[in-house]
Amino acid sequence: MSITMKPKNTQPAPAAKAGDGIAPTPMPIAPGYHGHGIESPMPRLIGIKAAAKALGCSPMTVRRRISEGALPHYRIKGRLLFDLRDLRLYLERHRVNPAEMLLIDA
Repeated sequence: MSITMKPKNTQPAPAAKAGDGIAPTPMPIAPGYHGHGIESPMPRLIGIKAAAKALGCSPMTVRRRISEGALPHYRIKGRLLFDLRDLRLYLERHRVNPAEMLLIDA
């Protein structure tokens, strides 16, 4: 008894064209997550040490900000994870412009 194998299709699948009715499927977003829009890619998550380094503080300060409810984060199986985009937004919200400094000092 011999087994014959059919040759594999060596031609690439046709690419989707505009108007084909084929659209990229957006990634599912967790309920209640409103940070970055439904069609944004999955977030790049980092641990607490990398988050502390990105924010220029200690991991203990990061934990303090979490307990205050000031720092968005994920808790997956007990591990604290942070989206770099959320950290960037956090820093932007706490940015002080030089003009504001003049008003505070006066």
